[in-house]
Amino acid sequence: MNRMIWLLLSALLFPAQVVAADGDTGTIRGTVGGHGQTACRGVVSLWDGSDGRSPDPRRYLIIPFSAVNLAPSCAFELQAPAGSYYVGALLRKTPGPELGPPRPGDLVFMTPDPHGGVVRVELAAGQTIDIGNHAEGWRYEGMQADAPQGVSGTVRDMEGKPVAGVLVFAFADAEMTRSPLAVSARTDEEGRYLLRIDRPGQVYLRVKDDYGGGAPVDGGYVGVFGGAVPAVIEVSAAEMTAGRDIQVFKVPAGRIRSRGDAVPMPRGEKSSN
Repeated sequence: MNRMIWLLLSALLFPAQVVAADGDTGTIRGTVGGHGQTACRGVVSLWDGSDGRSPDPRRYLIIPFSAVNLAPSCAFELQAPAGSYYVGALLRKTPGPELGPPRPGDLVFMTPDPHGGVVRVELAAGQTIDIGNHAEGWRYEGMQADAPQGVSGTVRDMEGKPVAGVLVFAFADAEMTRSPLAVSARTDEEGRYLLRIDRPGQVYLRVKDDYGGGAPVDGGYVGVFGGAVPAVIEVSAAEMTAGRDIQVFKVPAGRIRSRGDAVPMPRGEKSSN
């Protein structure tokens, strides 16, 4: 790839991340699964509860504030800044990475629960909240037919070949420094993506194969709809905006980032919200 294009895209693809100081955080802990469940494999996530956007993977996929892998004992512990959060968990019953959107066949716990309810907590700095065990879950079967509006298309590499297994993120700002509005499931073998969004409006799209925030690992695919100058997409109410193809490239060597147990999601600068 031309070096100048790489430099122009770098600021869009790898926005700065805000990390709260330890003294400003609290802890949420608990367990999931029935009493007979052993050797759990899955992920627990927190979503911002202050804007009223309750997560529901049957209709759209909202980026969590943070996520952590379940322990084999089915227990979890998450740290987060003081605030309001929805809590949800996935027990993986399908092959593939633990972190990321649900796949058909996985079990969903807490948010939303089998009755459409949510688990929401108000966390204070220095506080520890134990939400106990949540044994009631439901099996994810994919997006509902009446899911809201969104964008679809194909992700291709620089040679025009389809790219499978990457994620497409939707942002409200061209700089892509605010929290993403939504994320797609991973692209299929033909590179096709379907990104459901819970509200109409203007969006900008970015592709990564990494679900967490920060720069991707070496060899990861990245790209922006429109290239070095992001192009806006108008999403109409109750309609799918189709044919929005995205070209991606592999990240040059030397971009490896460290990975911890807790993964910050690509929220960007908090002050930009």
